[in-house]
Amino acid sequence: MAKTLESILAGFVDDCRKVWPDDIVSLTVYGSAARGGYVPGRSDINTLLVLKKADPETISRAMGNVKSWRRQGLAVPLFMTPEGMEASIDVFPVEYLNMKLFYRVLDGRDVLAGIKIDPADVRRECEREFRGKLILLRQAFFSTGGAGREMQELVNGTLGAFHALFRALLHLHQPQVPPENGEVVRQLAGHLGFQAAPFLVLEDVKKGRVKKSTAEIQVLLKDYVTAVAGLAGLVDAMNTEGMQKNCNGGDKS
Repeated sequence: MAKTLESILAGFVDDCRKVWPDDIVSLTVYGSAARGGYVPGRSDINTLLVLKKADPETISRAMGNVKSWRRQGLAVPLFMTPEGMEASIDVFPVEYLNMKLFYRVLDGRDVLAGIKIDPADVRRECEREFRGKLILLRQAFFSTGGAGREMQELVNGTLGAFHALFRALLHLHQPQVPPENGEVVRQLAGHLGFQAAPFLVLEDVKKGRVKKSTAEIQVLLKDYVTAVAGLAGLVDAMNTEGMQKNCNGGDKS
């Protein structure tokens, strides 16, 4: 009988307490498993594990648990220390903002509620990510040679990364962010004025909700690349003044 999400998390907490009985500062689940979008067998269970020390000797104590955790859908924890978190907020603002949107503390203290994220750092990282992914998308699109299977793999392998950026950008514009990917895209398009259709249709294709011919997917991918280029320009021009409250107010959903 398949385990429930709650039983998996309870077992994970027990494992961590046995391995690091005196070292856990905080253990937090975030992402789809915290926002209600977890799909057994398909979604990873993402966790943030903050330890007093995160050196190789300390984290290697749990190497014997890795196979069991992976079988249950648990991604390798994101190992951090309190000092490491504090020093990296301005480097990874999008990642921290996405954690803050949907999370649940499983053990220890809440290390996410008190962190402050600068909207300008979020805008800067998003622009860098859009421009970097645009370069890779152009290369990958060309490399498919127009083959249906390769184009489908391109869609499957790239959409997820954009959703994390979309959530972070939407949170700069409004305090609440919906859990469903399509609604995030629609609401962000309302703020920034970009073409949402390529992302929405390709998400449906990825999830198997609609079928498209090879020729139709090629057209969609062209629109997809064009939309990403447009987003890079929109984010470049975005003014983050006055967005601090949305970014740091009402941290948990």
